[in-house]
Amino acid sequence: MNSQYEFYPLFPHVEHLELGLSDVNSMISQLDKTIADASYSYGLAVEYLAENRYNANNFKSIRGELNLLFNWIWFVQGISLKQVDRIMMRKFIDFCNDPPAYLVAPTSYPYYITDKQTDAVQVNPKWRPFVLRGTGGYIRKTATLKAQLSLLSGFFLFLADVE
Repeated sequence: MNSQYEFYPLFPHVEHLELGLSDVNSMISQLDKTIADASYSYGLAVEYLAENRYNANNFKSIRGELNLLFNWIWFVQGISLKQVDRIMMRKFIDFCNDPPAYLVAPTSYPYYITDKQTDAVQVNPKWRPFVLRGTGGYIRKTATLKAQLSLLSGFFLFLADVE
């Protein structure tokens, strides 16, 4: 496991969901060379997001949790979604409870920004997957953990239904 890794906003806004973003699509194609089912599992996650596209709050929450999960399995653990079991989920929860400081932003930033001159959508360099709420360091609330488990449980039920 790498001690320093970068997280990326892998899942686009709802209006770009079907086509995706070229940078992310290229990254997923590259991942397929080391993680055999990266494109397939990413496609399933996009399909799950598409099913939830009409409820903006649910979509954003699910997108955030899937983004955390996929970044963690691919860039921290270097594993496939198929390899996620109860033990790996516990490790993922532990990671989310105590993320590295460089993955925590002082405030929430959007995943992407649009270049006003070229209209190109690009990753927001200020974006981080975790947001500092209050003072004294990152502390995760129990309600946040419960919401995460509920949202990811829905995704895993979806996977069970399609496979």
